[in-house]
Parts: sequence; C-alpha cells; structure tokens
Amino acid sequence: MTKELTVELDGETFSRRYRVLGKTVVVYYLDATKYANSGPTLPEIFARWMLKDLVRGKKTQALMWPPRLAIVSAACLVLRETTHEA
Repeated sequence: MTKELTVELDGETFSRRYRVLGKTVVVYYLDATKYANSGPTLPEIFARWMLKDLVRGKKTQALMWPPRLAIVSAACLVLRETTHEA
C-alpha cells in the first residue's frame, strides 16, 4: 500500500508516494527510487527526509547539466582545432 507525501522545498511543493515494507521505507520521485531502513524513526518522517534528498539531487542535476554540456563541447572544439593544425 502506498501513501501520499507532500514536502515543501525552496518555496515549491512536491507530492509523491512512498511505501512502507516492514521497517523499510521506499520513496519514488521521477525516475529515481530511494529506500532505507527507518529504524526507530517514524516511516513518514523518514520518507519526508528521503524525498527532500531526492528533490535536491534532481534540482542539482538540472542546474549542473547545461554547463557540463557547454564545457564538454568547448573541450571537443579545442581538441578538434588542435588536431587539424598538425
């Protein structure tokens, strides 16, 4: 059985589902899944922590991807120019 979970991060609201299997909490966000043993912590609190971590990770990837692409493209251009000079 899955449960609904809503967190707010940087002024944005994210609603996703999580599942509790014994002491294991499984959180789904976009194409990512995160799971861990909640131990003595309440599963809902643990799921909230994991969802915030997943959202932060995806936001960081989204911010970092275009500069990485630009750096790789610039490096290929420099490499191409140096190989044609010889």
